[in-house]
Amino acid sequence: MAIRFEGEDDEYKSITCYCEGHCPSGEQYGTCQTRPGGRCFTSVEIKYFDDGTSETVLSYGCLPPNGMAQFQCRGKMLSALQNKIMKCCDQYDHCNKHLLPVLQNHNDSSNNYWDGMTFKVLAGSLTISFVVLIVVLLTMYIKYKKKEKNLQQAGPEEPNRTIKIPNNLVENNIVDISKDFTQQNKIDERSNSKSTLDNSTSGLVQRTVSKQIQMDLLIASGKYSEVWRGKWRDENVSVKIYPQKYEHKWLWETEIYESVLMRHENILGYIAADIIGAGLTTQMYIITQYHELGTLHNYLKKHPLNVKQLVKLVQSLSRGLSYLHIEVFGCKGKPSIAHNNINSKTILVKRDKECCIGDFTKAVKFISTQNKLEAPIDIYNCEPRYLAPEILDRNFDQRNFECYKMSDVYSFALLMWEMLNRCEFQGTIQKTKYKWPYEDKIELGEQNWSKVLDVVKQERPEVKEEWFNEPLLKVIAKLLLECWNMNPWARHTILRIKKTLLKLECDDL
Repeated sequence: MAIRFEGEDDEYKSITCYCEGHCPSGEQYGTCQTRPGGRCFTSVEIKYFDDGTSETVLSYGCLPPNGMAQFQCRGKMLSALQNKIMKCCDQYDHCNKHLLPVLQNHNDSSNNYWDGMTFKVLAGSLTISFVVLIVVLLTMYIKYKKKEKNLQQAGPEEPNRTIKIPNNLVENNIVDISKDFTQQNKIDERSNSKSTLDNSTSGLVQRTVSKQIQMDLLIASGKYSEVWRGKWRDENVSVKIYPQKYEHKWLWETEIYESVLMRHENILGYIAADIIGAGLTTQMYIITQYHELGTLHNYLKKHPLNVKQLVKLVQSLSRGLSYLHIEVFGCKGKPSIAHNNINSKTILVKRDKECCIGDFTKAVKFISTQNKLEAPIDIYNCEPRYLAPEILDRNFDQRNFECYKMSDVYSFALLMWEMLNRCEFQGTIQKTKYKWPYEDKIELGEQNWSKVLDVVKQERPEVKEEWFNEPLLKVIAKLLLECWNMNPWARHTILRIKKTLLKLECDDL
């Protein structure tokens, strides 16, 4: 099918054109003869030079009868992209001599560049982006309204749980009841997932870990939980079991264990947490590493210490507590954690005779970048003989995290005394007997804070003179005297204590 252009006759013919710059014989001026169907042309081109000048070049000649050449006569984009424009004719001989194509300056034509296809593409892109944004916003809004509606529907059926607070703590302003304390959402999340595992073990531990454990020995039983020894994958593990009514304690301790970067050689190794139905009740498990030597309390009752063992125990305990207190910054940093229940029954002794810290039911955590402090409600429902004097005296700023750390240091000093009191060395102290701190003054199981405070205000556990005759024991004895000071701000930080203890050198520790 032939293409007919403007000005063509019904029958193709050859015409004579004026030529200049494009003459067939190479002459400057003259004429040229087109082939049948060819056309005459006149073109204007602006040439730009490096020095910033330009020159307008006018050309005349003949075009062959092919589609591409004829298309150039209609190519309007030539003026914008190549600084050139061409007009054609075939009505009569030398018709191109009278053609006057107009070429705008390049700078002027650039203003029209956005006209046409480029403008259409840009407008289409902006329109599509705007539509996508509207769709995304509508989707987010619909999901938000749906979630809000579900929460409103669940409200009457699942009311928030309230946790009872001991009257003495409320009356003495130890617990701030002005803040709403609702753990239902967190408990529901934990229940829905059935098992929540530490990041480092989530790929190795199945979510039904509780069903894989075989209990074989009850280790300890307390007011809120029991601790069992169990078999899991042919290895002994420790299983702390909470009844359903104490699920808020299970939730809080699990949350502490699952804090980022909580792994440390002197912190009890966490494996998993799980919920399991036991008949008509529900039990909540916290599975940790098992240490056959048991708690520091039981170990000291059965075994006296020599100087090397004492130094190793206090050094390892200071490393663990120091790591708890320190805050690790980063995208997924570790919060600063105060244990808040340091005593010889919450410390375990590992096979290598080092300590590791467990039982985080009373722990307090603090994120300095958010100025956020979190603590359990029944924070001081624990052994009062280890509580710092400022807590017993109700002169404690519960919103200041440094106060919790100084309280840990006081309890740490009592632990150093327990270990020192069980240390034997030849020629000076032999046949020691285990004693609780303040055992002669405070009855076991005493829960009256006023009675404990009266004792603490007057005296401290006995510091033996023989301890100052042995260089290593002297350093530890001086430390504990400085760390159980009545004034919390006069006590050393645990980092300072750790550095002092790590300077102690004992052969073959």
